[in-house]
Amino acid sequence: MQNFPFKKMFFATTFFIIPFSILESFLALFNVVSVNFNDSPRTGWVGFIIPILFIPFLGFMFSGINWVVLNVGYWFYSLFFKSDKNSN
Repeated sequence: MQNFPFKKMFFATTFFIIPFSILESFLALFNVVSVNFNDSPRTGWVGFIIPILFIPFLGFMFSGINWVVLNVGYWFYSLFFKSDKNSN
């Protein structure tokens, strides 16, 4: 069974999250929205730093969940259909 590559999925998910985290950082820096951290709203420089630090954690979390779901789905698919070893 061919597994989905976790490394490629991690980098694709992380690079997808980066623009949204940077946007959220700047909005928190200029007091447009607040970042909730431990049930307390944060703005300013602390609100700017928190989303930047969360980028690798969010990328790891989302890619890990997607990797497990895709591999389980592919395993179920391979039970019912014979896949050609030469195709991707």
